[in-house]
Amino acid sequence: MGDWHTHHERVAQPSSIDITSIRECVTKSEHMLNAFVLIVVGTATVPDCLSVIIHDGRQRLTLIPQRSTDKDTDPSSHVPTRRRWI
Repeated sequence: MGDWHTHHERVAQPSSIDITSIRECVTKSEHMLNAFVLIVVGTATVPDCLSVIIHDGRQRLTLIPQRSTDKDTDPSSHVPTRRRWI
């Protein structure tokens, strides 16, 4: 549950209006979720264009893409994972 939209900039950053909006969505709507997700997409390529935030109504957590290494594999399939979000 959340919101996404685009910004006309290479690396999208949520504005103060975006942060206020997602906070209000969490606090003013009726739901049983712990948090909402806000994704803002810029014009660069993925994952550099993305800004991903989880907001619980009180605080926000910004997720940062972590590039995979040779050690990053799925043990059940032996397929390398491309990117993880931390």
